[in-house]
Amino acid sequence: MFVRFFFICVLCTSSIALCQLVVTNNTPMDTEEYLVNNILLGDDLETSNFSSVGFDAGIGYFDGFSANIGFDEGILLSSGGLGLVTDAFGGGSGISGDSDLELALNAINLTWGVNNVTILEFDFVAESESVAFNYVFGSVEYTSYTCSIFNDIFGFFLSGPGIEGPYSNDAINLAYVPDPDNPGEYTTTPVAVNTINAGELTNDPDCNDIDPDFESYNIYWIDNDYSGNGWQGVNEPPDPEFTVEGITGFTVPLTAEYNGLICGETYHIKLAIADASDGALNSVVFLEANSFVSPSVVVNPIPNIDGPELFEDPSAIYEGCAAAQLEFEATGNTDYDIVLGITANGTCEYGVDYDISYEDGSPLEECFTDGLNFSIDPNAFVGPGVMTIPCVTIPTGQGSLYVNLEA
Repeated sequence: MFVRFFFICVLCTSSIALCQLVVTNNTPMDTEEYLVNNILLGDDLETSNFSSVGFDAGIGYFDGFSANIGFDEGILLSSGGLGLVTDAFGGGSGISGDSDLELALNAINLTWGVNNVTILEFDFVAESESVAFNYVFGSVEYTSYTCSIFNDIFGFFLSGPGIEGPYSNDAINLAYVPDPDNPGEYTTTPVAVNTINAGELTNDPDCNDIDPDFESYNIYWIDNDYSGNGWQGVNEPPDPEFTVEGITGFTVPLTAEYNGLICGETYHIKLAIADASDGALNSVVFLEANSFVSPSVVVNPIPNIDGPELFEDPSAIYEGCAAAQLEFEATGNTDYDIVLGITANGTCEYGVDYDISYEDGSPLEECFTDGLNFSIDPNAFVGPGVMTIPCVTIPTGQGSLYVNLEA
């Protein structure tokens, strides 16, 4: 049998507090390892190989419980330093140049260098085929510099076994705009000031050249620019008292995810942000606490749950008079359903020699496989050799689930 997963692997003296948002990288938030293991991770993942660029200036913990960012707490990376989210003019790292961020700029038709580079990196061991985390991107470039050359860039670069992308270490970028017409799916457009914004700049070439549908992405954007004359734009914050000062606009909470990891293998994640072209007006990425997960499932066989023992073999069942069960124990699915495909080795044929159903007797869903890859989407495969297989869905937040096997 194989299983494959789809889902969607403090306060100190110098802390800055304003408008109910608190940021700090003082003890104990003063190391990459602590921020990753104690704040970011939602699973007990095995991590190692921590490093950063611009940590002292722009990486730290945030408490957003009373702010409008969408997350109660987490870690932030800012090209303008920790002070960016309070007064918009914090000091950045002062470090220029990063090949991955500059290549990401090329993906949105810009060729500028990057400044105030801020990076957090670490390795993790995949506990399943999936990894995901939640984030919000915000910038001072909103709204005055939307669809301009001042398009600050960030990226979540994932590399490791089986991944072949254009970035260093054959990495791929996980920060893409969700498809507004297909919930749970993504476009191939990177998240940026010039892609998620108010969407009111009709026929603007600087945005249209990236994605002509950018105006429809305004459902993912929140106007945070309050000047005393009222809010401007869409998704307006309800109360200026509880806004995040400094950044003039930000996205709704988004998810970065990847399906296709190899269980037990080590992967590398590079979280990076920088100013594009200039170093004056800055940007920030908020990563939600406990959202970095690679959900795992343990499968436990429970033989012969309601029939007699046969031939002194507790795992044998008679046709029509007994059933066995599989128990699925799930961790890390606090925000996502886990879908598993099931195949069996041997000469028995599913639906002819045996049946599998949920514990209440309802039938399983059907998924698709080409023998190596698994998907709930029939359009994911093209060509011969594709077959349907039974699949099990463990709902969000449910820790265990049982299915019956009957001869």
